[in-house]
Amino acid sequence: MSKFWIAGLLLARSTSSFACQGNEDLYPARTNVELIERADLIVVGRVDWEQPATAHLSLEVGLTPLRTLKGTAPARLVLYGTTRDRSGELVRSSPTGLHGYHPSASWGSCDRQAYAPGSLVLAAFIRRADKFIQLGDRGVEDVGSLDDVWVRAASLYAKVVNYTAPSRRRRAFQRERELLLATTGDPDAKEIADEIAAYLKAMEREN
Repeated sequence: MSKFWIAGLLLARSTSSFACQGNEDLYPARTNVELIERADLIVVGRVDWEQPATAHLSLEVGLTPLRTLKGTAPARLVLYGTTRDRSGELVRSSPTGLHGYHPSASWGSCDRQAYAPGSLVLAAFIRRADKFIQLGDRGVEDVGSLDDVWVRAASLYAKVVNYTAPSRRRRAFQRERELLLATTGDPDAKEIADEIAAYLKAMEREN
């Protein structure tokens, strides 16, 4: 596939995907905790195949779930995008931690558009009829390992969301934050605790 063809497909994808900015189901979540709350399915998976583009200008990348944090995952999932950048070169994995964005999210779309073959990603989806659709904004981000800070944070957030009623969720997150702040020798603990604090502050503004 030529780089000009890829660029054209990505342009068409980016133009149409601006629609997600008006769809509160798909875009955006103000904090990562809210992203986890909104999702029906969250997995850590490996990018393992690419479906060639078809007449409707859609590029599809396959994802095999390795760990499910929320919901029930099928054997395979689909992400929308390509494995190449705008020059036609294969992209590389770019783990982003809790606050970064994959570089391809800046290509004119509200969600990322490129995935490194064989890379690990943390991916959030909503269910629509008989399929899962990836969330926009930070709905899919690269992670360095199954113990990456982003995986640890999402696992914690999903645990609280999965097992705590909404009316008790604020207190549950406050307890988790206190435990994190009491942890020593863990460089990720304060970063996760600070993000929970931002979520709690956002909840206070709503009430």
